[in-house]
Formats: sequence, structure tokens, C-alpha cells
Amino acid sequence: MFQRVINCGILRGLIHLLKTLISVRRFNNMEEISARAAVTVHPSSDGAHSPAIAHKLFFRLYQTMNLSLRKATNVLRDKDMSPQQWSILDSLSRPDLQQGMTVNGLVDYLMVSRQSLNGVLKRMEDLGYVQRVINPEDHRSRMVQLTDLGREVWGKAGQQMKHFYDENLRHMTEEEKLEAIDFIERILANVKRF
Repeated sequence: MFQRVINCGILRGLIHLLKTLISVRRFNNMEEISARAAVTVHPSSDGAHSPAIAHKLFFRLYQTMNLSLRKATNVLRDKDMSPQQWSILDSLSRPDLQQGMTVNGLVDYLMVSRQSLNGVLKRMEDLGYVQRVINPEDHRSRMVQLTDLGREVWGKAGQQMKHFYDENLRHMTEEEKLEAIDFIERILANVKRF
């Protein structure tokens, strides 16, 4: 089953598309770029290009997100953990967050709704992975922090997730990964402002 995770065509498609974007600066015109991305660019009557490339990029991001969540679910299944729970454990495991994060901080960091986060946090509290404690800086609010069990589970699941990440990004150099992060962060910043 794990082999199917590794042979993920959609991720390879996104990597190809990101590599195409990375190599854009090496081309001089839109025809060369669109040929490399396997997208037909049709100029409109006013000389602007059609949204085909933007559409393909966002669609590939959407497909990659959905498929990655499904595949991560398979990877984490034997840990009885969802990708959402993993993302919370991973967020709280950062060294500078020993005291935890507020729920609002997690909502902002993970970019999820408070309602859906509270449901996942409740299940994680029931499992003993996280606990809510009084915020020492503001006694009216609570901090969510990892328990010892949560840290242990995070460490074990982290090994599987590291393998998942490594295998799905193995065709990219470190430089390409950093450039891909930069491109995605720029898209994310624009989407936040939209």
C-alpha cells in the first residue's frame, strides 16, 4: 500500500509544473513557457493571455492537496491519527512552543475554522495527545499544548511522515524545493489578500 503513496502521479505532475515555473526565467516568450507546461495559451483580443496557466496551476494545487490528504490518511492509519491531527501535533511540537498556542493562534497558523479545529482538539484531548491550560499571559484564555503522550505519538508518526515527504519530493533538488516553497508562499500571500 505504501508503494502507491510513493507512486503518486498527481504529486509528480505538480512537481513538473513547479519545475516549469522555476525554469520560466530561462525562456524569452510565452510560447516557450506554455509549451513546457503543456498548456495552450490563447491571446485574447486585447493582447492579454488566457487564464489557462493560472487555472492549471490552481487546479494542480487543489488536486495535490486532496490527494496528499488521502495518502497521508493511509500513512497515518496505523497510528489511528488523521492528517488534521498530525498537523496540530506538528505545529505544537516546534521548540519555541513548549508553552503551547492559543486556539486563535492555531486557527491562524493552520488556516482552518475555529469550529472544525475545536472538534479535532476535543478528540485529541480525549486521546490524551493535547491539553488545554490557562494562558499565563492572559488568564481569560487557554493554551493548547502537547502532552508527553502527544509528543511520543508525534515522534513515531513523524518518522512515517518524513518518509512520505522524502519519497514524494525525491525528484527535486534542495534548491528546487526552496524555490517551490517561495512560489507557494507568494501564491498564499496573494490568496490571503484576495
